[in-house]
Amino acid sequence: MRNSHNQCQFLGNVGGNPDIRFTKNGTKVAVFSLAVENNRLINGEWEDGTQWVNLQAFGKIAETVEKHIRKGAGLLVQARYSSNRTEIDGETRYFHNFTVYDLNIVRWPDRDDDDNDYDDEEDEYEYYDEDVAPF
Repeated sequence: MRNSHNQCQFLGNVGGNPDIRFTKNGTKVAVFSLAVENNRLINGEWEDGTQWVNLQAFGKIAETVEKHIRKGAGLLVQARYSSNRTEIDGETRYFHNFTVYDLNIVRWPDRDDDDNDYDDEEDEYEYYDEDVAPF
């Protein structure tokens, strides 16, 4: 398929402060969610809704996310889609992954919001297993 292109674009608000992890080889990974509108027409009436998109970013983009992105930030994100299948407790589970390759901050979060932590305190990092991760 010569003319195919794997690109997803999302415009929404960050749902929580990013979770920063590292792969086994030391690559930084930022994991965060984005709330996007999901309005639907039901019986002639528009119903408002929200869809949550789980995103992951690696390397330099993860560093940017760690430094600048907090809950409430408005982002325009471009990502590549992939899926994987794994067995959990004997049940086959499928996961949809969106790996960010470009992001633009379209709205900064309110710095007075108590949920936003802009301190540069050192965090405990969790290691990220790329082969089994559910995102």
